Amino acid sequence: MHIQRLLILSGEELADAGELPPGVRALVDDAASVFVVAPTTPSRLHWLYSDVDGDRQLASERLERLIDTLDAVGVSADGEVGADMPSLAMGDAIRRVRPDHILCLVHRSSHRAWQLIERTEREFGVPVTVFELDAEGHASTPA
Repeated sequence: MHIQRLLILSGEELADAGELPPGVRALVDDAASVFVVAPTTPSRLHWLYSDVDGDRQLASERLERLIDTLDAVGVSADGEVGADMPSLAMGDAIRRVRPDHILCLVHRSSHRAWQLIERTEREFGVPVTVFELDAEGHASTPA
């Protein structure tokens, strides 16, 4: 399977690209272009009071580290900080990038992420692969 455009939605930070399972690594390596979106993901309180500057900075740092991690294993990627709500960030990126496949890096206990993924598959018809990470950004299961 050849992927022209891979969209990576990074709600969590990947600690080590060496932990990517072979199937996930094959997706990334096979893609002609890779675009990463790091949603801002503010807490409800921050969002309610429009106090998201710190959350945007954290998302920007997460984006830079993931692009650097991919670059270290020979994968060139572009990216951006996404909207304050992951669903908006995902929808905006899908409409702009028009990916053939989406890779989501999520915390293994994130129920909201799973709901977003299911909705994305239904709404946009784009295949989604989920890579679960623990709180430290390591693979939930050994690669």
